[in-house]
Amino acid sequence: IGRSVRVAAHGALIARQLGWSVELQGEMATAGLLHDLGKGKVPEEILFKAGRLSDHERQIMEKHSVLGVKVLLANGETSPIVLSAAYCHHIREDGRGYPAMPSWFKRSSAAALVHVCDVFEALTAARPYKMPMSPRRAYEIMMKDEGAFQPRMLAALIRTLGLYPPGSEVMLSDQRRAVVVAKGNSPDLPLVRVTHDESGHPIARKEQPAIHLDKEPGIRWMSSW
Repeated sequence: IGRSVRVAAHGALIARQLGWSVELQGEMATAGLLHDLGKGKVPEEILFKAGRLSDHERQIMEKHSVLGVKVLLANGETSPIVLSAAYCHHIREDGRGYPAMPSWFKRSSAAALVHVCDVFEALTAARPYKMPMSPRRAYEIMMKDEGAFQPRMLAALIRTLGLYPPGSEVMLSDQRRAVVVAKGNSPDLPLVRVTHDESGHPIARKEQPAIHLDKEPGIRWMSSW
């Protein structure tokens, strides 16, 4: 659930940055929430396996795109954006990926956006089989993967989320903990909301101060936590 919420939030933020309508932003959020619905039909021993999947297990896992669309259609979903995102979020810009599609097929921009959000979330999140990586490292990997992503959508992802996407938890140089609220004027100095004091004690939500790190030269982030 957390994974789908993050994909939905990123997709809606980027859609807004791209100037898409409020209605389309809402559909992108819905598409992000439902894009992996088919994984509910994948056996848990495969879905949560800590190690590398066997060829047979991977074949089963890769069916989740088609299974998700079937579930959506059976429940009356008619949005082309939501259906396209569920079906196409593992299809690359160069046509590779799954499910296999004819050579003339071209994804919608909405599906391409969910695709970049999905991969970014997968790289930066903790999984049973891996540790999370930094957004910077995720961007490096994605930019080097030629033909994987629609260039406009990858650029929009990086431009919108910056080095520290909203929701990232960071430790400040004065030992306070904070959560990133928005991108700042400098990509490595976001706007943060302080959640814990120097001793690690939580701060009441209404009393949590907001800090523009690009305007506070004496305070810097130290690391994610």
